[in-house]
Amino acid sequence: MTLQLFASVKFKIVSSVEDTPRPISTQIVGTIPEWIKGNFLRNGPGKFEIGNHKFNHWFDGMALMHQFKISNGQVTYKSRFLSSDSYQTNKEHNRIAISEFGTVTMPDPCKNVFQRFLSRFESHSEYLEDKAAC
Repeated sequence: MTLQLFASVKFKIVSSVEDTPRPISTQIVGTIPEWIKGNFLRNGPGKFEIGNHKFNHWFDGMALMHQFKISNGQVTYKSRFLSSDSYQTNKEHNRIAISEFGTVTMPDPCKNVFQRFLSRFESHSEYLEDKAAC
C-alpha cells in the first residue's frame, strides 16, 4: 500500500459525522424476514475535533451510538453522541480538555502540581487607607 493510498484511507476512517437524533427510514433492497425484529446497536468514534483542536488517535474520537431498529420488514436509523463526562467537558470548553488514549490536552495554566493548595488573598483596611485623604 502506498503512502498516498494509506493517507486517503486514513482520512476516510477519521472523518467526523453529525448525529441523527430523529429516526430516518432506510431503503431496503430485498426483503427482511418478519421474524427478525429488534435493535442493532453499534458504538464507535464519530467526532474527531472539538473547536480548532483535533484528536491524534482513532480511539480518541467522541463516542457515537448508532441504532438500527428492525420491525415489520423495515429499518430505521438514528445516532447520538454519548453524553459522557469527557464529551460534556470538551463541549463546554470548546477544546479537548480531557486527555485520551493518544491525545494529551494542553495544560490549564491555572492548574499545576500545587493545584490542591488554596491561594488566599486578604485585604486589611489598615493597608488600604488613602493616605492622601488624611
